[in-house]
Amino acid sequence: MSKKLLAIVSVLILGSMILSACGPRVQEGTVATGDLVTLRGTSTTDIPTLDPQLGEDVVSINYIENLFVHLTNYDLVTADIVPEAATAWEVSDDGLTYTFTIRTDIPWVNHNPETGEVKQEVDAEGNPRFVTANDFVYGMKRACNPNTGSYYSGIIAVVIKGCEDVYQYEDPENIPQDLIDAIGVSAPDDETLVVELPAAAAYFMSMTPMWTIAATPQWAIEAHGEEWIEAGNIVTNGRYVLNNWEHGVSRIVLRNPLMPEDMQGVGNIEKIETNVVPDVATQYSLWLNNEIEQSAIPDGELEAHLAAFADETIQVPDLAVFY
Repeated sequence: MSKKLLAIVSVLILGSMILSACGPRVQEGTVATGDLVTLRGTSTTDIPTLDPQLGEDVVSINYIENLFVHLTNYDLVTADIVPEAATAWEVSDDGLTYTFTIRTDIPWVNHNPETGEVKQEVDAEGNPRFVTANDFVYGMKRACNPNTGSYYSGIIAVVIKGCEDVYQYEDPENIPQDLIDAIGVSAPDDETLVVELPAAAAYFMSMTPMWTIAATPQWAIEAHGEEWIEAGNIVTNGRYVLNNWEHGVSRIVLRNPLMPEDMQGVGNIEKIETNVVPDVATQYSLWLNNEIEQSAIPDGELEAHLAAFADETIQVPDLAVFY
């Protein structure tokens, strides 16, 4: 072998080493400590679930919204559909195929409540895990599976091709794999999510901010089963991480230090601390004593409260069903 050829080989090897060294780096950080900007509040109930596919109540969904990003989001003023994990989308001329472009810089993270560390998840080869189109494919197919037990699957089943065939399958314990594979969601690559509809549905985009079809971490769910949502186990990708969840007592979420800067939001709350207080009158007493920042108001106290604290009260009209 000539010296010239040896030199070329050496350069190629060196170039390969440089490229390897410049590959994606696993992100690590710690949650903020000390005197944090904290929102203290109460809730009458525990969180039923933190699983995006299983959320069906306002308590669960509020936390899921903070812990996970969704395909799209709503503009809070105009109610228009705006980008979140998906930066852009196209609709076929016949209205049957929606193609989403997924941003690939949102890390999947795990928070260690004992050490305060927030680490990006890695795959079997040690590569950092970012949210991909495949994570949405997994979440959507998981929602279509009746064995998941998703309450809102009945809503999405009719608008995703093949989903209802799986969701309504007569023998849920023995759903053929080819039927699951035929569900109309696919990922040609990490940045491209394709959703096929059985019939044109102009309202489909209004469903894309739903938590039910959010990306979920398959590896964490398979590793921990139903316990994957517990503090220390849960793998998330949202603006906050789960720091503590003492069932029926309290929960704490902290700002995710690894969230892309443009997705962190404009708020300054670093810590949300919520205690379970079933009695609204007790909640209100805690607020009067400046022990919490927000509280519901007992019906019997409303008139007197508005007279004394009108400037500290927000009345929010809500279209909801309580049962």
